[in-house]
Amino acid sequence: MYEDGRKRSGNVRIIKENLSKFYGGKILDVGTGRGDFIKLLSENLKGYDKIVGIDSHEEILDETREKLHTKNVELIKMDGENMDFEDESFDAVCLSNTLHHLSDKTKVIEEMKRVLKTNGIFIINEMFCDHQNEAQMAHVYVHHIGADIDMITNRMNHNYTYRREEIKEIIRSQGIKILDAFEFKYSDEISTNTDEFEEIYTAVGKRIENIRQSPRYEEIKKRFEDLKEWMNKYGLAGATQLMIIGKK
Repeated sequence: MYEDGRKRSGNVRIIKENLSKFYGGKILDVGTGRGDFIKLLSENLKGYDKIVGIDSHEEILDETREKLHTKNVELIKMDGENMDFEDESFDAVCLSNTLHHLSDKTKVIEEMKRVLKTNGIFIINEMFCDHQNEAQMAHVYVHHIGADIDMITNRMNHNYTYRREEIKEIIRSQGIKILDAFEFKYSDEISTNTDEFEEIYTAVGKRIENIRQSPRYEEIKKRFEDLKEWMNKYGLAGATQLMIIGKK
């Protein structure tokens, strides 16, 4: 949310301050999706040779190939649990807003460590679900409803986002040494735009109707009604994210 450049006040300077210390070399972005993190890396690192983005969903990669115009990027359909790359073949590996999508976190992170060179950089970026203000919690609630629908429809593995300290603990437990960790948000804006809200309500409402036969339909529909009341009261803002820079 708010990753389209509409209004990027926030504190995105901290991204440049931290990433500009590193030359990326050959970079792997796991679960690359729409390529948002590839674009962020290309704009904020000291430099890089090549970025390889992998994702298990070919249709998403096709969309990304059409819209992403970053130089020296290769997009490949590949499972993060079983990568085809040689050991120690990347200077940096990244996982952005993908941790909560993983059915086997340990296996994916072990694979990332395997393909990362000794003393290479490990970057994790993840939205978290606590320590957000009321408007940001609206983003969290929208996301969690979407996660439930994805799981019910088998669209993709999609868990709720983790708490901030949970993310750090997951990374430490996988044997990654945390060099730095910082929080950022793309915008300070709290939207009260009712037209924007109606677009969200319509999109989410359609998805909920697709699970009408699910035993969880009424529960999720009730949460959606509560969400609308919450957004109308507090507004909507993009959730703060945590970026961790580490080494294996």
